[in-house]
Amino acid sequence: MEVYVVTRAGLGTLNHTELAVDALRARGIEPVGLIVGSWLARPGTVEICKLEDLPRLTGVRIAAVLPEGAGTREAPAFVAEAIS
Repeated sequence: MEVYVVTRAGLGTLNHTELAVDALRARGIEPVGLIVGSWLARPGTVEICKLEDLPRLTGVRIAAVLPEGAGTREAPAFVAEAIS
């Protein structure tokens, strides 16, 4: 079973994501990737830094970054817009 942790780029993300990864590991589950959702069209420095900080803090790679509103797209557009 592959488990991904879905997170956001906003305030509290580093703490929430680290706690989620730690909770999974405490149960013997190793996440295979992080998915950052609702990525802003114009991310600020704080959001961009989180793309480096999340893997460093958790030891889990970023598998995808989904743009804001991606969930409303048809499947081909959704896949094309995902930044991995």
